[in-house]
Amino acid sequence: MSDVDASVRFYESLGLARLKVRPTAGFAILQSDGMQMYLHRAPDKFSGNLNGLEKEKFRGRGIIIHFSVANVDEWAKKFSTEGHEVSLGPVDQSHGHRELYFYDPDGYNVVVFSGIANSKK
Repeated sequence: MSDVDASVRFYESLGLARLKVRPTAGFAILQSDGMQMYLHRAPDKFSGNLNGLEKEKFRGRGIIIHFSVANVDEWAKKFSTEGHEVSLGPVDQSHGHRELYFYDPDGYNVVVFSGIANSKK
């Protein structure tokens, strides 16, 4: 994460996770319903197979973080009201989920999802 504080605020403000522990300024553990998310401050320059990652706008190639929610359409309304940018959705997927896609402050792809029947009530 380029800014651990901003990421903690982002996930907490959406109600997706809450801070469990913050042992150092560059590290935080968030928790939500049995899940833990470890946030580490990114180095100024990456090396090895991550060489050049610090220059990219979007991170986590191929990684999508999913959170189960009660009603995706309510989240879409909340995002619209609060001015959060949505990259896709809400959209019904063939695997039975209704999903809303967006990016966190560091460009990681995040999805809130629920069963299609739950969202269209």
